[in-house]
Amino acid sequence: MISDAENNFYVFSASGNVFKVMTKELKAKFVGKVTGIPENYSVNGSAVNAAGRVVVASAKGAPLYEVDLKTLIAKQLPGNLNLPIYDLASQYFANDKGVKGNVLSKLDVFPTRVDDGVINIMGNDKTIKGNLSLMILDMSGKNVLKQNLAVKDGSVSQQINLGNLVNGTYIVNITDHSGKAILSKKIIVND
Repeated sequence: MISDAENNFYVFSASGNVFKVMTKELKAKFVGKVTGIPENYSVNGSAVNAAGRVVVASAKGAPLYEVDLKTLIAKQLPGNLNLPIYDLASQYFANDKGVKGNVLSKLDVFPTRVDDGVINIMGNDKTIKGNLSLMILDMSGKNVLKQNLAVKDGSVSQQINLGNLVNGTYIVNITDHSGKAILSKKIIVND
């Protein structure tokens, strides 16, 4: 969701439909569908960049697109960042401090809403020494999955298959070789 100078909100649905919410009238109006993005692109975040243009992103690690709000035509942004934008709190979307070329500067788990039975663990942090341990806990605190993550020169890039987990909410905990917590994140499995 973004806002314009007249305090109207624009909501971008996952399928690329755009709705204008007029706050003075408390009404929503269908504006149209974004064109120029791939058919299976799932819009999962929108923000306004430093140039004042709307940028949309996907949780599936797809390229970023700049959208003209008047025509709803999208153009792929230069570079091939393919960053996982799973929510607007993502450190890789509205804040480019975490991006160095195609490398993530900190450890992350995505997507947080899991529809295809797989999560990704990615990051690059030279302070990480040795391998990492991943544990997934259900909401009662029971360990339902444990796996080691290989770290090479501070980089981690691994997919974890969650095929045996039932639909529900889980906590992903990642610890270093000494048992120190590095990351804890909630995910929702919804196959």
